[in-house]
Amino acid sequence: MAAVYDMPGLMATYDNLPAAMQTYLLFQLLRRTPRAGLQFAAQTVAPVLHRDFLGELPPEVAHHVLKFMGTRELCRAACASRAWQRVVDGARAVWRARVLDARYEPEPARVHPLAQLHFGLGRGEPAVSAAAPRPTADELDTAHLAPRADAPHERVAQAAQRLLLAPRGPGAAHNPFKAQFARAYRLDRNWQSGRCRQFSFACDGGSVVTCVQLTDKYIVAGFDTKNIYVFDIATGATVRQLEGHDGGVWALAVVGATVVSGSTDRTVRVWDLDSGRCTHVFAGHSSTVRCLQVLLPTDVRTPAERARGAPVRYEPREPLIVTGSRDTTLRVWRLPSPTRDAPYAPRAARMPAAPDAPPDAPDDARMAVDPADAPAASARRREALQPPLQPPPADDARAQAARLNPFFERALAGHGDSVRAVAGHGNVVVSGSYDGTVRVWDAASGECVHQLEGHTSKVYTIVLDPDHQAIFSGSMDGMIRVWNWATGACLRILRGHLTLVGLLALRHGTLVSAGADTTLRVWDHPLRPADPHATQQRAFSNIAGDTVAHAPQPVGAANVITNHALAAIAHHAAGNLQQLQLLQQLQLQQRANDQLQQQLIGSAQEPADLMRTERFMLRQHTNAITCFQHDGTKIVSGADSTLKLWDVRSGLFVRDLLSNLTSVWQVRFDQRRCVAAVNRNDVTYFEVMDFGA
Repeated sequence: MAAVYDMPGLMATYDNLPAAMQTYLLFQLLRRTPRAGLQFAAQTVAPVLHRDFLGELPPEVAHHVLKFMGTRELCRAACASRAWQRVVDGARAVWRARVLDARYEPEPARVHPLAQLHFGLGRGEPAVSAAAPRPTADELDTAHLAPRADAPHERVAQAAQRLLLAPRGPGAAHNPFKAQFARAYRLDRNWQSGRCRQFSFACDGGSVVTCVQLTDKYIVAGFDTKNIYVFDIATGATVRQLEGHDGGVWALAVVGATVVSGSTDRTVRVWDLDSGRCTHVFAGHSSTVRCLQVLLPTDVRTPAERARGAPVRYEPREPLIVTGSRDTTLRVWRLPSPTRDAPYAPRAARMPAAPDAPPDAPDDARMAVDPADAPAASARRREALQPPLQPPPADDARAQAARLNPFFERALAGHGDSVRAVAGHGNVVVSGSYDGTVRVWDAASGECVHQLEGHTSKVYTIVLDPDHQAIFSGSMDGMIRVWNWATGACLRILRGHLTLVGLLALRHGTLVSAGADTTLRVWDHPLRPADPHATQQRAFSNIAGDTVAHAPQPVGAANVITNHALAAIAHHAAGNLQQLQLLQQLQLQQRANDQLQQQLIGSAQEPADLMRTERFMLRQHTNAITCFQHDGTKIVSGADSTLKLWDVRSGLFVRDLLSNLTSVWQVRFDQRRCVAAVNRNDVTYFEVMDFGA
């Protein structure tokens, strides 16, 4: 009892001891304490030592800490406590960065707000799903939430989705960027794993689907037999048929509820998508309208001008249609307003398709196919034997109608052969022609600003990069040239394809090209600074989908099989019926070798600092690429009998979306749906895959 009475004095003595002596005394006491006493001490001390370092920090500092955490770590942190969940859910800048890094956000169009209003371009955000219980830590240990990883187990994927959805609980702030990331992540997982609602429907609109456009509700498709069909994207039912053209439809654009089409009947038509009525008919071209581009008033400031707050400049002054034709000219029309402009259909426009302009072959429908190898090559050869039609004389009835047309702005003449591709931004219009040149035009004045020469064969495709004022052109000579539209200088030459480069697409700074050499190639943006952390050895996906080390060859080295070696292989394979497909590939390789040798001879005069090689070469198709699309994260490509899915960032083949097809005409996709126009056993089908169902 005496020891108990001495406790106050003992505590006072302990309080007066130096810190080192207190530690030593505690150590000696704990050494003499039985296990039960130690357990009691641990339970008492543990809560005191716990510190909520994230919750005690100011919100700005806490959000800065979260920026250094991966998506998986963010989700685990949200499971630690309700306080941490509120911090993670409220970090808008963090989730905004996640969306941008994963390329889940579409690139800004910067279209004038009035143009968006008049043509109904605004879109509402999808509804956010209801809240659900948080997953357990064990589930999160298994889930790998990196955007490009393989699809996890079904239960784990559902757990990750529940965690990424909008905040739970009363008073929780809604984070739209987190909700956007959750929706995009779920869709991306479905694309990777193949989880979708798929259906197909046959269509008798024509043998070849020349162009396809998607809206939120409709599939709009043009055929080579003058038909334009509108299908319900959810059911495949035929909503309406747009009737009026007298020839095949080879160009199509959709702006809100307005459809613009160009045809072999030499007219341009404007349609009301909701009613199916043709509201305007524009005549003036004397041959097939092969390509068109709709230019909406757009903020044309450069990134540097936007950064320093320069005044907004919208160009063009009003919405325009630019059309390119086999008659070697381009024409600029004012896009009618769906609410202000009265219908217009001159009598001179009601003319049948030109008898001297045979229908284009399927290989020319925005496909990267060598015309010599196309199934309908005979039609193209007949067309090639005829010289391009020249602009009509001044007293021609069609030219007279064009002059009287209140929507006609001006004609752009200068090319010496068919205009194959057109692209535009603001008042800048760029055209590519079969005469091998690229021309830069001022849509406001009609002046040809630059004539860009360098390609040695037909130019098939054009894409623009407004931020760098750059033009990318693909040609039958196998080259991709990069030009500056302000100066007309050739900035870069992208070598790799062995023959025709028929398709180009630029998204999120990544250029993808498709060629008749059966390959897709992914290029780093040639005008952006190189990544200092990138390795010298790059990788590409081989025919088996494996990653193979790839060192770019010097320009003077022809890394191809000689024609003599190919002939020897063909001799041994000739008696094997199972190798007929190989023989076709060997013939293509022989032609490619000849073209490559010509390229190598001419490349000696090109400056070495202009040359660039691809980041990835994607080889899975066995025939020329007929169509593809990419959005910065994935590529969907069609050729031979398959529709394939690729990963843009890794360059790896993911899987076949469709197989056992006769041919693939067109493919279009958005974040949720993929629509492919295919031929199966001489019947045209539309295959619809809904990854958000």
